[in-house]
Amino acid sequence: YVIAMLAVFYFLFDILPLRILAFPLVVVGTNSILIYMLGQTVTGWVREQVVRVHFSGFIEHVFGPKALDPQWYGPLTLPTATFAVYWLFLLWLYRQKIFLRI
Repeated sequence: YVIAMLAVFYFLFDILPLRILAFPLVVVGTNSILIYMLGQTVTGWVREQVVRVHFSGFIEHVFGPKALDPQWYGPLTLPTATFAVYWLFLLWLYRQKIFLRI
């Protein structure tokens, strides 16, 4: 399974000129230590204060009223929205050329 995925990625990004597909991975990879630290330290705060407060209306409008309900789609939409917030922050850092290096 892993060898097949390696072959697919090698074909897509090295053989074919589809580097645009790798851009989301490049954004995360350039600050991978930072996204790991964010995931370990502030995920609860981002989920409750940013996603639920600022994006709940948008999420419920797009996916329906049960999108944030823990009995329905909440276990899928909350982590996805949290990652989207992290990714947008990392995209801003990438465009500003700010990288965490050790």
